[in-house]
Amino acid sequence: MEKNSYRLTWSAFPCIYNLMTTDILIGDFRCILLDGGTFRVDGGAMFGVAPKVLWEKKARPDAKNRVTLSMNPLLILAPGLRILVDPGIGEREAGKFGEHYAVLNAGNLEQELARSGVRPEEIDIVINTHLHWDHSGAGIRLLSDGGLVPMFPNAVYLVQQGEWESACRPDEWTRASYVFQGEPVLIRTGQMELLHGEAEIVPGVRVIRTPGHTPFHQSVLIESGGEALLYVGDLIPMAAHMRLPYITSLDQDPSLTLRIKRRILKQGGDMGWTLAFCHEPEKEKRILPCRKV
Repeated sequence: MEKNSYRLTWSAFPCIYNLMTTDILIGDFRCILLDGGTFRVDGGAMFGVAPKVLWEKKARPDAKNRVTLSMNPLLILAPGLRILVDPGIGEREAGKFGEHYAVLNAGNLEQELARSGVRPEEIDIVINTHLHWDHSGAGIRLLSDGGLVPMFPNAVYLVQQGEWESACRPDEWTRASYVFQGEPVLIRTGQMELLHGEAEIVPGVRVIRTPGHTPFHQSVLIESGGEALLYVGDLIPMAAHMRLPYITSLDQDPSLTLRIKRRILKQGGDMGWTLAFCHEPEKEKRILPCRKV
C-alpha cells in the first residue's frame, strides 16, 4: 500500500461521538464496531473440546444447541481515510441458508455506516481477516436482477494471497465456510489487492498474520498516541475465547490457533493492547483490555 500522510483533526467529523464500548478513540483514529446482525452456530463447534457444562455458562444454547453470535465489522475513521474491516454477512436471511444459521438483521450494513456519517462509496479500504461467508458476504451487493457488484465501488479490498486462493478453490472440508461470491466481481473491477504477510496499510494501521482458524488468517492492529486496538478476527471470536483452551472446532489447525493465541495475548498484555471481538454478541464485552497470560 502507498504510505500516505494523514493530518488528523476531529473537527472534520460532524457525526456524534459516543463514549461507548463499541465506539472508541485510539490516538488519532476513531474505531467503531458496527452492528452486522446475528446468526447461530452449534455451541460445540464454537467451543471445541471444552465441555458443554463449562461453555454454556458463557453462551446459552437454544433447543438446537446453537449459540448466538453477532457480526461486528470495524469501521476505522480519520480525516480523508475510511477503512472497513470484515464487512460481515450480507443479505443471507432468505432460504435454507438463513434458516439453518438463523440469520437476522445482516443486511443493514448501509444503515450502520450511515449512523457514522459514511456512505459505501466513501470507503477507501476494505480489509478481510479471512473470507468465510460471515465475514466477507457484505462486501458484495446483490442486485434485483441477480447480478453482483462490489458494495464499496471505490475501495481497494485487501486479503492475504493464500486466503484468496483458499476461498476461490475450497476443498471438501472448507467448502461450507467459503460461500464466497467475490472472485469474478472483484477480478472484473480490479479492486482486489493481495497481501503477502504482515503489512502496513497506512501509517498506524497494519495487518499481522494470525493463522490457525484458516492458514492465512490475519488480524488488524491500530496504533496511535501510545494506544493500540487489535481486531483479532476469528483467532479470538468472542470474549470467552480469551481462555486458551476455548478454540472452535471450525479452526483448520487448532494447535496452531493455541500457539498464536498464547503469543498474541502475552504480547497484547505486555503492551497494554485493547481487543475487539468480531462475534461477541454482548455489547459491553465487544471491546476489552487484553488479558495477559
